[in-house]
Amino acid sequence: MQLEINTNRKKHKIYKITIGFFVIIGLLTFFSKTINNFLLPKVTVTQLQKGSLGDVFENQGVVEYKAKNRIYSTNSWFIKKINVNVNKFVKKGDCLAQIENDEILLQKKNAQLNVLKAEDILKSLKNEAEPNKDLIKEKEIELEIAKLQYEKVSKGIDEDGNILADSDGKIVGINAMEGSVTQPNQVIFEMVSDTPQYCVSWKVNQDEAIKYKVGDKISVSIKIRQNNAGNKGGNDEILDTKNLVMESNVINKQYLSNEKVYELSANLNSNGIVLEEGQKATISINKSSPSYNQVIPKRCITEENRQNYIFVVKERQGILGKEKYVAKLQVNIVDSDTNNCAVKDVPNDVKQIVTDTSKTLTDDSAVMLR
Repeated sequence: MQLEINTNRKKHKIYKITIGFFVIIGLLTFFSKTINNFLLPKVTVTQLQKGSLGDVFENQGVVEYKAKNRIYSTNSWFIKKINVNVNKFVKKGDCLAQIENDEILLQKKNAQLNVLKAEDILKSLKNEAEPNKDLIKEKEIELEIAKLQYEKVSKGIDEDGNILADSDGKIVGINAMEGSVTQPNQVIFEMVSDTPQYCVSWKVNQDEAIKYKVGDKISVSIKIRQNNAGNKGGNDEILDTKNLVMESNVINKQYLSNEKVYELSANLNSNGIVLEEGQKATISINKSSPSYNQVIPKRCITEENRQNYIFVVKERQGILGKEKYVAKLQVNIVDSDTNNCAVKDVPNDVKQIVTDTSKTLTDDSAVMLR
């Protein structure tokens, strides 16, 4: 009886020891996996995508009038009075300014006398018994020059010394003051039509110029002022601003050697909205590539010794069961933009590519997915 009791106790003890052993093994395995997972690099992954690359590039430019009518002084004029202001609309023949007329009248008289003298000489040569054709041709040219000089002195000025508008339009520039004396061929007034056309111009360095070519589609954004429609008090002095966005195309690209930059321009269609010369504009261009079969984020790329690599995630059987690991794979980049790049020759069985990691990765190292 005692022997049987002792045998049962021994079996019970062995059973407890066995259970304890397996519990310890289980705990060790659990903690081993936990510790191992804690120490492993944690990675985020992505997949190969199909698509295009593209960037939006922006530059700052200014609004300009597409065409201006400029009124010049033909000589040194003393400006007695200016009758118009900037942004005033005028009609053809309106008096823009008054100048000291005595000297102008004398210049016109002398120019007219030169025309008459050239006509008399030419008439005499033609009436000779044996006209000298070469000399006649020379005097005809002199007559034309004399007429042009007379027209130049008379252009835009009446007998009272009034500078007259030669077309309908709006005054957008006045480059002389009352009491001042102009220089010959100085621009005094600048005008645009009642419905002016606009363009935008901007300058870029040689690196940026590569992004633009004549004909490229661009987007132009301009901040314009408008009356605050929500102003219940009717106070027109309170204004809001909004972005006026227009689509256009590059029409001109030229290199300015003195500034070592490229100047570009594009026409603007403001749909009747009045713009101001000198307004700032933001020019945007979206450059897109062809479609590629293998596109990944740029942050997937690791560069070593001028070679590009990616880390792909694979699975294998480890000591503690199935585990994830990474394999280093060389790739060729065929195109890129700010955030993504197109690669080629990546095997079709690659499903997961590392984008970010908590620790530095090496080939064949075990990892844990986040």
